[in-house]
Amino acid sequence: MRMKFQITSDTKVKLLQLCVYIILLYTLAFHWDTSLFLVGLVAGWLMFLTGIYGSLHKYSSHRNFEPKNNIIKIFILIMGTLTSLGSNIAWSATHRKHHKYSDLEGDPHSIHTDGGGFWRGLKIYFYYFPTYLINPRTIKDLTVDPMHKWFHKQYYYVIAIYVAVLYIIDPLYVGYFYALPVFYCYTGISYITVIAHSDWAGKLVGYRNFNIPDHTFNWKLGNLVFPGEGNHHNHHAYAGAVDTRFAKGEIDTGLWYIKLIGNINTQEDYQAYPG
Repeated sequence: MRMKFQITSDTKVKLLQLCVYIILLYTLAFHWDTSLFLVGLVAGWLMFLTGIYGSLHKYSSHRNFEPKNNIIKIFILIMGTLTSLGSNIAWSATHRKHHKYSDLEGDPHSIHTDGGGFWRGLKIYFYYFPTYLINPRTIKDLTVDPMHKWFHKQYYYVIAIYVAVLYIIDPLYVGYFYALPVFYCYTGISYITVIAHSDWAGKLVGYRNFNIPDHTFNWKLGNLVFPGEGNHHNHHAYAGAVDTRFAKGEIDTGLWYIKLIGNINTQEDYQAYPG
């Protein structure tokens, strides 16, 4: 009996990530432009701030704030979608599971499980979020929200429209203003999941404030390169807190953005949701 190959949601995201790598490599190898590259890096920093930090992470996963109006909410969900790491619903399902089992068996992307080591870290870098971990119990607050559901269902169409607009303006823009910013986001996420949970890196450049049972650490320079995510250890200690500054001299480079677009929540910590 011939088995039918099914392209799952997880496979689709991985194929999308592969396309990003191919587009970026082709653009940089055959159509190098220094000015566009530098602008693309700035776009990547902004996409990380608005798409990773402000949308996927602080808004959908932890519900640290509520958008000030629906126009801002649509913008937030668009930016989360354009990071090309899975929909806000899929990303949140995986991330909440990560917090429940941080660096323990059950953590979907810990470098300390599944054998650990270099190859585990490399796998996480290239295939970050397993989007099949969508447990209705984990994301029940998101699945009843019409906008989250719409962007989940129309995920690839939103990305396709953005890429098409860039291509119409200038084909090179697809590489410099889509693939490059998305790669910046991939790199930032990989830093958080691989480096910021690494014992050797923590001892080399990081520090810890709390006695919590994982391998996270803070890195001050990380706040500048990947806005809002340098205090990763503090975040794991108090995931319900928007402001991740807990010690003298710490900064939170993403807090201003949250205050600009949203009303901060002081409600329950969403990391307690079942994985």
